[in-house]
Amino acid sequence: MQRLSLSSGATSWAKRRTRGVLLASRLFAADTYPDRRAPGYWTTFSYPFWFTDLLSALDSLSRLGFSSADGRIQQALGACPAPSRIQL
Repeated sequence: MQRLSLSSGATSWAKRRTRGVLLASRLFAADTYPDRRAPGYWTTFSYPFWFTDLLSALDSLSRLGFSSADGRIQQALGACPAPSRIQL
């Protein structure tokens, strides 16, 4: 079994790019799990990351070297809720 590591010398730039393109192409797509098919699940955030959501996907894409100049990432950023102010 091959272990996936972002810093591994065996994982070439092309492989990382391919994995990132695949992840970015699935943003807002229905999940294979029947209970998570609605696109709204992408904007339901949780920690720890039990399921893939926009936050974990964007984190992974940034670690793979993708930038906000990518149209799919711009769409995902536009769908993220605005930060709320905390009143103390």
